[in-house]
Amino acid sequence: MPNRTAPTVAELKAAFRYDPETGFLYRKRKEHKDARGRSAEGWNRRWEAAPVGTPNARGYLVVRFAGKNMYVHRIAVALHTGELPSSSVDHINHDKKDNRASNLRVVSHRENLMNQHLRPNNTSGQMGVYWSQSARKWVAEVYVEGRSVYVGGYAAREDAIRARKDAEVLYGFHPNHGAK
Repeated sequence: MPNRTAPTVAELKAAFRYDPETGFLYRKRKEHKDARGRSAEGWNRRWEAAPVGTPNARGYLVVRFAGKNMYVHRIAVALHTGELPSSSVDHINHDKKDNRASNLRVVSHRENLMNQHLRPNNTSGQMGVYWSQSARKWVAEVYVEGRSVYVGGYAAREDAIRARKDAEVLYGFHPNHGAK
């Protein structure tokens, strides 16, 4: 099986149109006939005006191009900046379907981990804060560079939340980290 490389920005520009204000990606109009000599008008009526992208199992929009599924947010960055993203693309507001240019940023994997949404099973309302039954207090911790850093134990949940927020600022977390 041949090794498929990522498409170039030029190939993406030839196939797609990106609206940075809305975040929508569209297929460009086809002017040529297909292999059977049929006009592309039917295809154009169906696909040209409709935004492309289908949510995958993780909620990101994907589109089929050059024989493989590609993330719409990665194509959007490539078309907007003129360069294929070499690392992670972060959705600043945590909405995986919001591909507006103002909501996307190219970051390292480490930086991307510093802007996560609040998990639905969180019981304290703040990432990194939990009730320790054995210590009988609220514990605040933060993960930095793959290791857990103990921030402290507190009688009041609000104090643990405040300490965790201070640690996020100290370690350079995105201000939107932990938002729903």
